[in-house]
Amino acid sequence: MDTIFQNFQPLCFHDDKDSCLNFGGLLTKMGIWTEGEFCWIHPSSSAKNAILEEYYLTLNCQTFDAFINHCNALYVKVDISNQSNRQQTIKMYLQQEIECQKEQDVVYYAPNEQAMIHHSADHAFLCNGKYKEKGIIQYSMKSKERDLSSHLWKDMPNGKLCFQPFSMGKVTSAFTLEGNLGPYETHTAYYWLIKGQNSRNAHMLNQFLQKNTLEFRKEK
Repeated sequence: MDTIFQNFQPLCFHDDKDSCLNFGGLLTKMGIWTEGEFCWIHPSSSAKNAILEEYYLTLNCQTFDAFINHCNALYVKVDISNQSNRQQTIKMYLQQEIECQKEQDVVYYAPNEQAMIHHSADHAFLCNGKYKEKGIIQYSMKSKERDLSSHLWKDMPNGKLCFQPFSMGKVTSAFTLEGNLGPYETHTAYYWLIKGQNSRNAHMLNQFLQKNTLEFRKEK
């Protein structure tokens, strides 16, 4: 059966220290939180980190891109495996900012779409994800001019973001995908970015991606 995901092609990355992805002018970073600890992860095929090793977690990332319905799309699958004999709480942390931002740019969380939107004069970027059949749980944003910290955690030990649904200007946004991972279980987190000439096209493609039940199937 033909699916929209057959249009996506795999991307390859060099294993370097920079964990940032540049998707058509949108800079994105991924991280993972568990048991009060947080680390950035690289979008290469196999992410390794001292914190992941301490909690017996393994990650396998696959990244794809495509041009569909007049929009560019980036699609990331992250298989998260718990190699320990105890349940762990997992929070995927996704952070975004436009590379060349202007004062009139708008960033907001769209509750009907359950998505983060970065809207500039030329393009609209839609950011979304899913983990264990659930979408975005927490979301926040901050002014880059007022806060120079590398992340948006308000309370990192407890994995809490400061609720903030709207901002303008030079802004960084972040959201989480959350769920428990049982002993020796593996589940997949999905993260996708859409760049359109306007928010309408981006919203339409976002709906197509979420309705594709062949891709977002429940793990067995």
